[in-house]
Amino acid sequence: MSAIAITTPATKALFQRTQHVGDIPIVGTYTFASACHIEASFNGGAYVRIATLSSGTGQPYSGTLSAQAQGQGTLTVRFEEDQATSASVTLIGIGELLVAAGQSNMSGRYTNPQSVSSTDGFTAVEYNDAGVWATLADPYTADTSSGSFLPRLATLLMNTYHVPVGVVPAPPIGGTGWTSWIPGGSGHTDITTLYGAMNVRMAALGSIPRAVMMWDGETDALVPRSQAAVQADMNTFVDAVYADRGAKTMICKLQICTGITDSDTAKVRAAAAAVWVGNAHALTGPDFSDMMSDDAYHFITDPHCQTVAQRWADALLPLLTSPSASISASPSPSVSSSPSASLSPSSSTSPSISLSPSPSASISPSPSPGSSLSVSPSVSPSISASPSRSQSPSASESASISPSASASRSPSPSPGLPRASPDTGVIC
Repeated sequence: MSAIAITTPATKALFQRTQHVGDIPIVGTYTFASACHIEASFNGGAYVRIATLSSGTGQPYSGTLSAQAQGQGTLTVRFEEDQATSASVTLIGIGELLVAAGQSNMSGRYTNPQSVSSTDGFTAVEYNDAGVWATLADPYTADTSSGSFLPRLATLLMNTYHVPVGVVPAPPIGGTGWTSWIPGGSGHTDITTLYGAMNVRMAALGSIPRAVMMWDGETDALVPRSQAAVQADMNTFVDAVYADRGAKTMICKLQICTGITDSDTAKVRAAAAAVWVGNAHALTGPDFSDMMSDDAYHFITDPHCQTVAQRWADALLPLLTSPSASISASPSPSVSSSPSASLSPSSSTSPSISLSPSPSASISPSPSPGSSLSVSPSVSPSISASPSRSQSPSASESASISPSASASRSPSPSPGLPRASPDTGVIC
């Protein structure tokens, strides 16, 4: 009697696309009385042979379903010689995969949990602290019991680029400065360290994420530390991530923290700016230096949450719209069927961006200091987990970047996301 099973990927797993396609590594077990072949199909596409095998009982198989169109749907494997015997996993995605690292502003301290919506019916996902693929929802990591900007960021990206989005908490941990994220030990896989836990988690993803988003440095400014010391730690982290996992790191410039002398925070910002320019494995991140924290260190209001998500989206835009944008092919991440361990902790202004992918979706620029976000009440579309959504490349993925960095920025509403009222008095 024949039998086949899929061990990985698990339901809701998401793989990084390169341009408009991505690869799905598949691992499982099979039983077949004679030599056989296994073929696979994603999201209703054609079946493609992924493995040629001898007879066996409960034996492992592996293969890769390559160059599949971006989207989210069902993955199915079957025998070529016995097509009635098959196995399927739902809500597999090919889209944008982002790692979230740093301290408390990355894990989130917003008063209200945030929600996700997709006009295409995609389910935003996360590879959570337990090493399990799940629906993205606040609180998305154990370091917080409140809201984060990640659901809003996922909504912006999904509704502009029409691809599913996945988030991987590194995990971010409040109060951890740059020294806490320095790799150590053989292979950088000590899961009792922040870097080791992140590295092991990234190794289990099956693809190289678009970027590691890093929000850190408030603790360094509190000490305070010199620009040179912080910059050295940033470079060490950025280089290690690229060497170990092939991903580039996007560091943000810190906000004005009312609980920290800003001249000390400025040293951390200067370090980030220097790394942006001087390290080929670093990406230019969002600049929050014109925004003031709601409490001593954190953003906590919904209007600030929207602005933060918008600026991360704007920073990611050049990576997502460039026809030549691709993920580094080296090193190849290992595919692991075991969950990653959970962790118990022992500039210059960006150019204004005008994006008009379609009448119903846009990433709009963040407001300049003193401006307010325009009111545009809208009903967020509900999300439906459609197992058969396929998105082919279209002209909607285009953007124009104005060369002027000093132009006044007046944001237009993004779909499904509430905008701040002019009378909120938010400093941003």
